[in-house]
Amino acid sequence: MNRAQLMVILVLNGIAFSTVAAKAQDEGKLTLSDKHKAWTLGCYAKTAKTVKRCGIHQETVDSQGRGSKAALFYVVKKGDNVATQYVFEFLSPLGLLVDRNMEIELDRRAVGETHFLYCKQNGCRADFDLSGNEIKPYLNGREMIFRVKYTPDKALEYKFSLYGLTSGTRQLEK
Repeated sequence: MNRAQLMVILVLNGIAFSTVAAKAQDEGKLTLSDKHKAWTLGCYAKTAKTVKRCGIHQETVDSQGRGSKAALFYVVKKGDNVATQYVFEFLSPLGLLVDRNMEIELDRRAVGETHFLYCKQNGCRADFDLSGNEIKPYLNGREMIFRVKYTPDKALEYKFSLYGLTSGTRQLEK
């Protein structure tokens, strides 16, 4: 697949939670509840009989002033006899170079890269998974930055506050 095939253009417009609402269409009914400073707790369920999937999320606009929206979802995955996983799910607008890895910073220090998993009509998704020990710096951090290329040499930065992540994580771990 060439770069032209990977690029898709869509302007994300709408009110706050437009990206979250689009995610809810994929996953079922969205119920918003608690606020954890910069984060909002939301749960999704396709039907009343299915298990709810809960997470906290926030939206932001690129720091370069282009008006490009992105959302960050955070979920805690627990299972029988399986270590708890903490997952940041980044949902970018379409029209970026998703064949490139996305750079991630924590409090202005590079912490790694991740790649996009897939694109749908509401954006492209990349996951950043952490284990129990790896999540600790994020729970004590101030800001996470996702840097996504829109040309081979230019990138958009999406900054997310980490204030409230600790209380949100406690809520999700219940």
